[in-house]
Amino acid sequence: MLTEQDVAAWNDKTGVWRLDEHRFPNQAAGWQLADHCFVLAIDGKQVSSGVVLWKHSARLTKIPTLLVSTRHHALVLQLASGSKRPIELIHQSELAAILQK
Repeated sequence: MLTEQDVAAWNDKTGVWRLDEHRFPNQAAGWQLADHCFVLAIDGKQVSSGVVLWKHSARLTKIPTLLVSTRHHALVLQLASGSKRPIELIHQSELAAILQK
């Protein structure tokens, strides 16, 4: 389970959030997140649900997708409307309200 406590940094322009490197220290931690379902809840209310995939996955989805990738040896996430290209980010304002530090 991920919470806002697991987020080390949020970029509201790119919709990318970097996970805490102590709890998610390497790419292997990303494999533990990928290929699972997710539910995004804010203040106890469900905002979105979908699937977690690596950003470079060949699977194309048309459901909300939490995209996992690495940047500078850290795991980063983006919430998109699906895994098709170009990526269409969703719920940025809701995430910014929680993740802005």
